[in-house]
Amino acid sequence: FYYYSQGAQAVYGWGGENNLDMPFTPYHWGPSSWLGLGFSKYLDFPTFLLANVIVDIEPFLVLTFRLNYPLHGYCHTFLVGSVIAVLVALIMFKGKPLTQRIMGLFRLRQDIKMSGFFIASIIGVWFHVILDAPLYSDIQPFYPIKDNPFYGLIESRTIYSFCAWSFLFGIVFYIIVVAIRSKTKREK
Repeated sequence: FYYYSQGAQAVYGWGGENNLDMPFTPYHWGPSSWLGLGFSKYLDFPTFLLANVIVDIEPFLVLTFRLNYPLHGYCHTFLVGSVIAVLVALIMFKGKPLTQRIMGLFRLRQDIKMSGFFIASIIGVWFHVILDAPLYSDIQPFYPIKDNPFYGLIESRTIYSFCAWSFLFGIVFYIIVVAIRSKTKREK
C-alpha cells in the first residue's frame, strides 16, 4: 500500500489531477439496491446494503483524521474485506429482529437464514472492491499481491454513471417489488 489515491492527493494537496476521484460511498447503493432487491429471496437486503459501504469507513477515517495511510488500504482487499464481511454478517444476524421491523416499514420483510446473511455480506463487500478497483490506484484487491489489475480498465465517469442510473433503477424496482408483494398479499 505505497500509493495514495488521486482523491487523497487532491484533499491533502499532494498534486492530484482529478478531484472527481474522491470516494463517494452512496454511489455503491445504486447497484446494490436493485441487486439486493432482485435477490432478496436469498440475500438479507439490509446486510447487502451495509456490506456494500462498510469498507468505506477506511477512507472516511483517513480523510477525517488526515492519516498518513492510503484511502483504500487493507479493507479494500478481498482478504480483509472477507473478514469484515463475516463480522458484518454476525452483527446483522444478531440484529435481525430490529432490521426486520425497520424493513417492515418499507414493506420489505424477509425470512432469511443465517447463510443468507453471510452470502449477502461477502458479495456486498466484494462488489464494493470490484466497483472501486478500476477507479483507485491504491487498491490492491488481491493482497498480498501488490497489484491492481482492474485499475483504469473502466473510466471513472462510466462507473459513476452506472451507479447513479442504478440508483434510479433501484427506486423504480423497489416500487415494482412492493406493488407485486402487495398484490400477492391481497390475493391470498
